[in-house]
Parts: sequence; structure tokens; C-alpha cells
Amino acid sequence: MIRAGERRVFRVGIALAAVGVMVLAACGSQGSDKGSSSTTSASPSSTTSTTTTTTSTSTSAPSGGVVPGACTKAACPDLDESSGNLMRGVVTTENANGTNVTQFLTDALDDLDESWGQWFSQVQWGDASPGRALIAPGTTFMTRCTDSETGEAEPVPSDEKNAYFCSADAAPNGAGVTRQGSVVLPVQTFVNFWHGQIVGVPAPLGAGEFAAATVVAHEYGHNVVYRIAQQGNIPRSGYPQGDNSELIADCFAGNWAATALRQRLLRPDDLRQAVSLIEVVGDPEPGQGHGTSAERGLAIQRGFGLPGRPGQPIDCLTTYWPEVFGA
Repeated sequence: MIRAGERRVFRVGIALAAVGVMVLAACGSQGSDKGSSSTTSASPSSTTSTTTTTTSTSTSAPSGGVVPGACTKAACPDLDESSGNLMRGVVTTENANGTNVTQFLTDALDDLDESWGQWFSQVQWGDASPGRALIAPGTTFMTRCTDSETGEAEPVPSDEKNAYFCSADAAPNGAGVTRQGSVVLPVQTFVNFWHGQIVGVPAPLGAGEFAAATVVAHEYGHNVVYRIAQQGNIPRSGYPQGDNSELIADCFAGNWAATALRQRLLRPDDLRQAVSLIEVVGDPEPGQGHGTSAERGLAIQRGFGLPGRPGQPIDCLTTYWPEVFGA
């Protein structure tokens, strides 16, 4: 459950199984096109958490039913490829600085806005875009998602050892329109990805653009849950429960990674970065809020899919949000 004052953070824990699936899928996808058709298979909200850009109306989801729209357990659109502006090796160890990494994070969010925006349009769920808070080196961002008992806004520095989504934070989206619910990305922490650290933890096999983009995609996944809940007027008690609140974001990040694979944007170094992510483990035991390394690896694998059958959002929704979309 998303509790008041809790940030939806990325405690990285991608298990080795996910890397194996990515390798197999990479081998199985060579020479194929998208290969996918329609499948058949954090943070408090304030009382004024209405969005400013969504024009579609919302109706309450019936108990045990799906959110009104064009995505159900029986049929749901695939997540389409974006423009593919990421994973081009533009940022390197030599030029990773606040300016270049800020541009990379902006490109990552643009890419995610494009992919998820098209999908939200297809399923008639309005605007998917979150607010963006990119904390430049030497600056702070005042977040309403706080660990203090007072609930007052707290400063987040650019070297905060995490990234997160906060539904109580309002910030401009990529079009400059203020949105309630924002992805908060400390830029200096991401600069350090290119210098051997993943959210402050050494990465022996290296890190870089794929690891950084996956963290952003995970946080965007929390935003996807929030926007769906808005469309269905789903209360906090109806959100993904327990570890599923993090695992569904892992799964959505896997959906995005599958679109990068289909555009042949993943390289062997990206798979090594995925192995580095394993070094920063999940929770030691199930039921502690984020999932174990094995569980998080399975969630990424489910979102990524298998050779010949890329994972899709409905796989994540039915598995990790059964309260609304059914198991």
C-alpha cells in the first residue's frame, strides 16, 4: 500500500533470470519486426490531486471490475515503440556531467511519455505524463513526500541516493504544463551511474545509460499506476498491495526495455549493466514492501517477455494488480 509520506523509490533488485531472458529474447528477435499484436491474455494524493491536462472524464470502476476504457483482461493494446532516441551511447564516462545527464534524463522521460502516451490514448485513459523534477547539481527540490511525522515539505539534494515518484508533488511535464504527481530524479546521483555507482552503490560490472534509463522507467511505472487509478477513481485501498506496489513498476520497466530491444537498441554492455543491477539486492525476505531480488527479476522478466512474444502492460496488470484487473 502507498502510505502517506512514503516515496515510491527504486531499491534495485533485478535478478539474474531477467538477464537470461533478455539474452534469449535478443537472440530470438533478430530479423523480426515488432512481432506483437493485441494480447489476450509515492506517495500520498492530496485532496486537490486533479490533473490539469486530462480532458477525458472518469467513472468509478465497479468492485472487482476493470477501469473503464479499452484495456481488459480479454483484450488490451500493446505498448508501441517510441522514437528510439535513447541508448545511443551519447553520454560516456568522459562526458558524464550535470548538463549531459540532464539531457539524457529528459530524453528518457520524453521516450516514456511517447510510448505510454500512445498506449493511454489507445485505452482511452487520458494523459499519462507526470510532472518532472530533475534536481540539478548543487540544488534541491522541496518534496511533499517526506519521512517526517510533520508532513512538511523537505529538501531533496541532487545526490540523493534514490529516485522516486511522488503523487503529492506538482511540477511541469515535458510540455511545461503543471501536473499533480511527479517523477523526481536527482541528477548528480545519475551522473554517478557513469562512474561506477548505481544509486550510491558500487557496480563492479559497470553502469551507464541502460541502468539509468531502467531506473527512470521504473519510477515512470509508479506514475502509470497513479494515472490508471485516477481514471478509475480507485482509492488507495484498491492499489497494488504489498510487494506488488513495486513489482508492477518493475514489470512496466520491463515493458519499456522490450520496446528498446525491438528497435535493436540494446547492446552487450547493456546486459552487463543489468547484471550490475543485481549487485544492489531487493528485500531480504518477501513481504517487506519491495520484493526480493528473485521476485523483482521475475517482474522484469514478465514485463520483458520471451522470444517471439514481448511482454505487454496487460501481463503486468493482471499479475500485480489483481484487485482491479484479475489474476
